[in-house]
Amino acid sequence: MVNTPWKSGLATRPAILLLAVLAGCGDGGLPRIAVTGNVTIDGRALKSGFITFIPTKGSEGPKASGPISDGAYKLDKKSGPIIGKLRVEIRAGQSLAYELDNPEDFDAKAPRVLPENPIPPQFNDQSILICETKEGETNAFNFDLKTKQVDHTNHSFY
Repeated sequence: MVNTPWKSGLATRPAILLLAVLAGCGDGGLPRIAVTGNVTIDGRALKSGFITFIPTKGSEGPKASGPISDGAYKLDKKSGPIIGKLRVEIRAGQSLAYELDNPEDFDAKAPRVLPENPIPPQFNDQSILICETKEGETNAFNFDLKTKQVDHTNHSFY
């Protein structure tokens, strides 16, 4: 009997290795891209928050999120969104006004009701914000959120 590569298993090893490598790509190997920009509310920099990029219908891929600090955000290529059309959600960070690991401070200072989010739903849960990332471009997106519904003078989000 002749021992061929198929019988010895040598011919199937590269195929098994290739399948193992492809299975390890959690996002399907989709290229990601770096993004940067600024977020303001009625012209004032958002003190802290989060920005999330979500592929639109017809696009497949993972979400990408990053922090907003003093109105600026930056996601590198490793953690950035995929290339293509994306829906953008922006959320303000909540200032807690107390130390997380201090129960006495919590009891003395914690608000019983969280402050109203200064960012309306059309910019987060029901976002109408859209951007399109492109290979070989800067991909800087600035968002100046306009709202008349919130009195900004009593908020510490800025």
